[in-house]
Order: sequence, then structure tokens, then C-alpha cells
Amino acid sequence: MSVNAAIQKSLELCREPALALRDGSVAAWNRPAETMFRGISAGDAAGKWFPPALLREPGEDLVCAAELEGKSCTIRMIEAEELRLISVWPEEEPQRGILSDGVLVQLQSTLTSLQFAVSLLRGEAPQNAETLSIVRRSCYSLQRQIGNLQTITALREGSYFFRASLTELRELLRELCLAASDLMEEGPRLRCELPDAPVFAWLDRELFYLIVLNLLSNSYGHTPAEGEITVTLECNGSAAILTVADRGEGIPADVLGNVFRRYTQRATPEDLRPACSGGLGLYLASLAAQRHGGTMVVSSRPGEGATVTVSLPLGSGETRMQDVMQKDRPLSDLLLTEFSGLLKAARYEERWID
Repeated sequence: MSVNAAIQKSLELCREPALALRDGSVAAWNRPAETMFRGISAGDAAGKWFPPALLREPGEDLVCAAELEGKSCTIRMIEAEELRLISVWPEEEPQRGILSDGVLVQLQSTLTSLQFAVSLLRGEAPQNAETLSIVRRSCYSLQRQIGNLQTITALREGSYFFRASLTELRELLRELCLAASDLMEEGPRLRCELPDAPVFAWLDRELFYLIVLNLLSNSYGHTPAEGEITVTLECNGSAAILTVADRGEGIPADVLGNVFRRYTQRATPEDLRPACSGGLGLYLASLAAQRHGGTMVVSSRPGEGATVTVSLPLGSGETRMQDVMQKDRPLSDLLLTEFSGLLKAARYEERWID
């Protein structure tokens, strides 16, 4: 199970936990890995330490967000000779939040005042209708940013009230995809491939909506109108596997390793467009997946598109988590918020945030 000296030296030079796998088993590791994975030894099955979703993926450069040893981590895997090299970046310990509660309250208050002011102008100045639509869209975009920050802060601090109910995933995804496709009628084609049999999981529906809509928003924002986005749902063992794949521009190699870190985005003029989530979209989606006991994996090659795979535990009446009544935001409102950077201002002429 030993590895050559060059690979071993590379592992030792890594400051973060790093391991080498051969044929699905641990072949070598560095000191930080030994500290993190206590009791690790040569020949250990990789599944003892890493989520199956990561190990099921083909041998290519990919990134996974998962909880390891009680810590939220970003995991990167690359191929080297006949080995899979894995590096782990544990997230820093949660602090009070990305922004203080006071700042978030002030932002929300400012947004509410702006919404109220614009609502008073509706119908009073027809000649300014287009300008008001642009302002409304900007309000939706700002609401998305504030909502993302509030949800991330609650998830990181452990204060998020997780409202789970046993949910049939096929119908939920069918509804989401149909609504998104109708709203983005001028964008790339959206295909939804669902199994014949029902698939149940314990979900906080609003968190699940955020996962799917963030992934779709990313795909729509980086796929040409003539391209295609595919949403797939399948079962694998005890997990529901949700995949969102596009044939867009892909993710540059220097960005891929950081996609699950806060404020990560491509430093190009394109990212100044409203579609930009401020570098929080995938980070939030990964936290939401982990809160469900799942994982998220991203693989991409520049120019060939990107694939995001979300693995969630299957649910049944015997695996009850916290069954409470959920009062969801209207789906149309969620779509107009999450897609605020992609839609034309005309879409906001008749709609307003309730």
C-alpha cells in the first residue's frame, strides 16, 4: 500500500489534512490528517472517513462539501498516477456570524423602506414604469443577498429552526423545474429526468428550494441560450441523488477548489452582472445539504460545463426527524428572488415582495 517518495513528500508539504487512496483504501497520509482522523491506518477503507458520494464519482478533479469528524469541510480530490489524492479544508470555527445581527436588521429595514417608497409610486408615473421595474428587480436582488446572509448565519451558529417533513421529491422537483423553465423561457432548455417510483426524504422544504434554485441560477447564468441544463433524481442505496448538470462554460481550475468557500467567484467583468450571488450561493447550498445530513459534490472542466451532485438520506416513517407544519413562501416569490440577476426588469412590473 506504500506510495512513492514524491507523492509522500507532496503530502507532507500540505498544511491541510491530505491523504492518498489506492483502490478505495488509504495508502498514505500526512500529520494533519493523522490529527484529524484519529486512528487512521494503511488499508482503511476510504468509506470509513469520506462520504460515499465523493468516492462514487469518476476519477477526475472534483470538490465536495461535507461534514467530517463533526466539522464542515471542503474536500478536493485529484488523480495522480494510480492514486486519488484528497485534501481537506476544515471550515474555521463559527463566530458570531458573517455580519452582526444589527447590520442585517439595518439592511432589512433599509430594504423595507425602499420597497414601501417604490410601492407608493406604482401607477402614479407611467412614464417611469421601466425605471421602477429596474428598482423592483434590484430590491429582489438585495432581498436575496440579505436572506442568504441571514440563513448562512443561522446555519453556522446552529440557530436555524430546521422544519422537516417527509416529502416526495419527484413532485417537488417537477414543480420547481416547470416553474423555472416557464420563467426562463428565453434561456437554455431545462430537462428534468425523474424515476418512476416515489422518492421520499425528510426535508426542510424552504432550505431544499434554496439548494435547487441556487444550482439552477448558477447553471442558467453560465450556460448559453442554445445550451441545456439537466436535473436528474435517482436512488442509490440509502441516498437520494440529485444532479444538476449544464453544458456551459465550466469552472476554471483555479476557482474549483474554492467553490464552497464564502465569497468565491470568478474575478471577471461578467460577475458584475446582477446574476452574481456575491459568492455565497454554493456556500449556502452546501450548508443546507449538510444540515439535511447530505453532501454536495462539484465536478467541472472548463468549456465542458459543470455538474453538481447532492446526496440526501432517504426517509421513511421510521426515520422521523422533526415533523412540523411548514408554511412555505410562495414558489413564484422564491423564483423571482433567486433569479433576480437573470430576469429582465419587465418581469417585475406587476410583482412585488409581499
